[in-house]
Amino acid sequence: MQYDLRAVIHEGDRVVVNIDMRGEGTSSGAGFDLSAWWAYVVRDGRIAQCFSYLDRERALAAVGLRM
Repeated sequence: MQYDLRAVIHEGDRVVVNIDMRGEGTSSGAGFDLSAWWAYVVRDGRIAQCFSYLDRERALAAVGLRM
């Protein structure tokens, strides 16, 4: 699987990243190519919460950010 970081939004202890993912299914060999938004809440240098969405607005809202 290949990951490409496209965007990072950071405000305080909240981080949202956009990652393009490409690869193949282990059993089927079927290819996939998708863009996902991951949202994190960090406390004391560790990930306390993690959310994954296919759209930017939902990822931002999950950690209380609006842009």
